[in-house]
Amino acid sequence: MSDSKTTGRKRSYWTRRNVLDLIFFLGFVLSMINTFIPLLPVRAKLTIFVDHYEFDYVNDNPAFTLKVFVKVVNDSPRTANIYNWVLTLNYNKTFSILDQADSHGSSLLSPSSQTDFTFSRTLVGENNTRLHEPDLRSIVATIYYEDDLGSQMATREYDFV
Repeated sequence: MSDSKTTGRKRSYWTRRNVLDLIFFLGFVLSMINTFIPLLPVRAKLTIFVDHYEFDYVNDNPAFTLKVFVKVVNDSPRTANIYNWVLTLNYNKTFSILDQADSHGSSLLSPSSQTDFTFSRTLVGENNTRLHEPDLRSIVATIYYEDDLGSQMATREYDFV
């Protein structure tokens, strides 16, 4: 009987010892990861914000112009080059784009910098019906950009529902 008690104590001692060894080993590994993290490549990261939007109606014309003012911020230590941008409008009704124009600031964003985009779309509803602001369900702004490691995409959707 004394052998089983001794064996039980040895097992619990080794179990506690193994757990302590594991904790010390994990602490060592975590301290080493903190040393090597700056060596990992960090990608450029752009964040999109919609500052505001405007509806411009003409009294007797069913078409109107929607202007969306967007701010793009580089939240990374890498330079990003914007090479394409898209604005998607989601309405509750069918519509046609009669005219569109995009203007933008700098397409090359250095670290911790920002630029402005303005999307302008002249819209008319199906069969020349007038679209109203409450018919707008969402705006989706997408920016395609690249850094020295390759291409990426940033998108932001703003729901009005």
